[in-house]
Amino acid sequence: MKRLFVVLLLMLLLAVASAEAGARFVGTKTTKKLHDSTHSACQQYIKQTKAGNKVYFKSKKAAIKAGYKPCKKC
Repeated sequence: MKRLFVVLLLMLLLAVASAEAGARFVGTKTTKKLHDSTHSACQQYIKQTKAGNKVYFKSKKAAIKAGYKPCKKC
């Protein structure tokens, strides 16, 4: 049972890591704000956001379509 739990946990962590790696834009669920991970001013906001509140997007267009708005720094 422990082995199954560990395997599932590792799969979840790998899925999150791959989502992060392919995503340039990070949205915050609570504020519906969008941050560009390549923009230096946005990186601080991304770090402060809890992992459970982050949503990853590959394009700005997809994020806007999902209801997220770019932050004022972008």
